[in-house]
Amino acid sequence: MFNIFKRIPLTALVVVSTTLPIGVHASQDNTLQQWVYTLLMRVESHLEKENYERAEEELKEYADRDWSRTSYDHAVILRTYAYFLFNQKRYAEGIPYLEKALSKKAFTDLEKHMIRYSLGQIQVVLEDYDAAILTLEEWVKEGEENEFPVAPQGRALLATCYAIQNNFNPALKHITDAVNSSSKPQTKWYELKFALEYELKKLRDGLETSKALVRLEPKKEKYIEQMAAMFSLLKLEDEALASLELGDIQKLFSDGKDLVNLANYFVYKEVPRDAAELLDAALKKNIIDANKRNLELAANAFIGSRDNDKAVSYLAKASEIDQDEKLDYRIGQIEMSRGNFKNAIVAFENARTKGWNDKPGKLELLIGISHVELEDFDSAKRELTLALETEEADQADMWLNYIKNVEDSVKFLQTFGE
Repeated sequence: MFNIFKRIPLTALVVVSTTLPIGVHASQDNTLQQWVYTLLMRVESHLEKENYERAEEELKEYADRDWSRTSYDHAVILRTYAYFLFNQKRYAEGIPYLEKALSKKAFTDLEKHMIRYSLGQIQVVLEDYDAAILTLEEWVKEGEENEFPVAPQGRALLATCYAIQNNFNPALKHITDAVNSSSKPQTKWYELKFALEYELKKLRDGLETSKALVRLEPKKEKYIEQMAAMFSLLKLEDEALASLELGDIQKLFSDGKDLVNLANYFVYKEVPRDAAELLDAALKKNIIDANKRNLELAANAFIGSRDNDKAVSYLAKASEIDQDEKLDYRIGQIEMSRGNFKNAIVAFENARTKGWNDKPGKLELLIGISHVELEDFDSAKRELTLALETEEADQADMWLNYIKNVEDSVKFLQTFGE
C-alpha cells in the first residue's frame, strides 16, 4: 500500500515554543533559591544580547552537577537548558535533560504534564515515533484523569505517529478525538481522518468526513472527487442531493466551477435528475454563468431526466447566445419526438439556415416527415424529393410512397363517393 501518511507535514503539527521558559514560577510546594533565580535572569540577559555561548556555559555547568533527586532548583535548570537546546535545534542533545527534569520528584503534576507534551513533540521531530507514542499516550491519560488541558493539536500529533507506523485504529481514535475536541479543527486533521476511515473501510464515516472537507474548502476539486468516490462506493448516487443537503447550494459551493464538476459527476453516474435540479437552481440563482456550455449541460441533464420542456428551454437559450446550428437541430429532434411537428419544422429550418449539413438529406427527410404528420403533403413531397439524391433516399422514397398511397386512397374514396 502506498503510505499516504508520509506526505503529512509533521512540522505543521508540532508546536514547540520559540521562547526560552525561564523557570521563575515556583510550584506550590517549591521555591527557587535566590542564587538560582539570579542565574536564570543572567541567562536571560545573555539570550537577549544573543550571547548564546555564554548562556549555554552557565546553564550546562549547573545542569550537569549532581543534585538531590527532589531538587526543584535542579529540575528548573534542567528544563531551561533542554529548551535552550531545542531552540538551537539541537533536539537530540536536549531530550536527556528534559527527561531528567521530568524524573525529578520536584514538579507538580500539571508541570510534569506540560513537560511531557513538549518531550513528545521533540521526539516526533526526531522521528522517534515509538518513544513519542509512549510519551503522548501518557500525556493524554494524565490529562484525562486529572482534568488537565489536552490540546487537540497533541491528539492529532499522536494520531499522526500511529498512522506513520500503519497502526490505523488508534490513529483514527486520536484524530477523531482531536476533531471533536477542537472548536476549529484543522483541514489536515480531516484529511488524515478521511484517509484512515478509507483505509479501515469505514466508508459511511468517510463520507461524512469528505462532506466536512467540502464544506471547509469547497474550491478544492480533490475534496469533491473524494466525496463523489464515497457516494460511488456506498452506491448512494440516487440519494446524492438529499445526503449532501444541497438545498442550500450557495452555502456549500461558492465557486461555479466546483458545482459544474459535481453536476458532470451526477450525469456520469447516470443520475441526471440530480444534475438537472442542481444546475437549474444554480443558473436561476446566478451561481454559475448562463453560457452555452452550462446551458447545454443543463439541457442534457433534463433530457436524461425526461423533462423535455426544460430541455428545449435551455437549448433555445443556448442557441440565442451561440448561433450553433447543432442546438437547433437537437431542439427539432426533441420537438418531433413529442409530436410538436410545427415547432420541429421551425427548429430544423433554423438549423438549415445556419448551415447544418452533417448528414446530407437528413434535415429534408425530417422536415418532410413532420409535414406528413401535419398532412401538408405538398410541402412534404418538396422536402422528401430533395432527400432522394442523398443517402436518405430509401427513407425518403418510403415516405413518398406513403403519401402516394394516402392520396390515391383519398381519390378513390372521392370517386367512389361520387
